[in-house]
Amino acid sequence: MFRLALGPCSCRHRPVRSELATVCQEVLRRLKQLEEASFEELSARPNFESIDIVVGGKTITYNTYRDTAQDGAILIVVQGWYPTWHWPTFISFQVVGHMVADGFVKRADGESEPAPDELLWPFR
Repeated sequence: MFRLALGPCSCRHRPVRSELATVCQEVLRRLKQLEEASFEELSARPNFESIDIVVGGKTITYNTYRDTAQDGAILIVVQGWYPTWHWPTFISFQVVGHMVADGFVKRADGESEPAPDELLWPFR
C-alpha cells in the first residue's frame, strides 16, 4: 500500500486552517471525554471504533484506537479524516485528504499524558 503523509497532523500544537477547525474541535472533544475515563473503562473499550459524520456535504471519518503498551499503559488515539484536494496531508492510491490524529497515554495509576509523536505517527 502506497501512502504519503505530509506536514504536521496534530490539532493540539498548531493553528488549524478554517476548513479543518470542525474536524479538530471534534477530535479534541472526543479526546477530552476519553481522558476523563478511568483506566478500567479504557481497558474495556474495543481496539477500534469508527463513525462517519456529514458536515457541509463532506463525510468526516473519526476513528478511535486503543492499544496497550509493553509497560501496561493504554494508548488512546482519535483520528479525523477529511477528504480534500486543497493542501492535502495524506495521499494514497485510495484516498486524498487531510488526516489529523492526537492521543494520550494513561497508566494504571490513573495518570495520563499526551502521547509522544513517535507513538502517533502510525495513525497519521
